[in-house]
Amino acid sequence: MNPIMVDTDVLVWVLRGHTAAITWLEQAASQGRLCCSSLTVSEILRMVRQDEIRKTDALIAGLDAVPVY
Repeated sequence: MNPIMVDTDVLVWVLRGHTAAITWLEQAASQGRLCCSSLTVSEILRMVRQDEIRKTDALIAGLDAVPVY
């Protein structure tokens, strides 16, 4: 499967319940392996709201984090 790189903004929109972002992410997941940069993981964890911690952990666990050099 082709890797599909997901940006911080998309993940934040998914966590905040934006329908279009959720739909896009679901479609992308069916077409390839979802990835994000390790920087994206850092940004997401820095911005996470208390009520989003479990959802955030689950979302990040489903992505392959790619190191930034």
